[in-house]
Amino acid sequence: MRRPALAASLVLALLLPLAVAAAPDFAALDIQKYDSPKPAPGFSLPDLEGRLVGRAAGPRKWDSPAARTFVQEMLTTRSR
Repeated sequence: MRRPALAASLVLALLLPLAVAAAPDFAALDIQKYDSPKPAPGFSLPDLEGRLVGRAAGPRKWDSPAARTFVQEMLTTRSR
């Protein structure tokens, strides 16, 4: 009977200082808080009359030749 109580008190004695310890002072350590990156915004492509002809979510490489061709095709084929 004494062993479980002894084991429990030993665990508490070892873990209690960890729970009571103060949070680190990041300003004194000159460490900046990590801010997670924001998600890329969605993109909607309207035609010349304002109708939605294309949509994309997340990052895209809009300066690629394929993206340029896509945008040009969407604007010319849908606006006729």
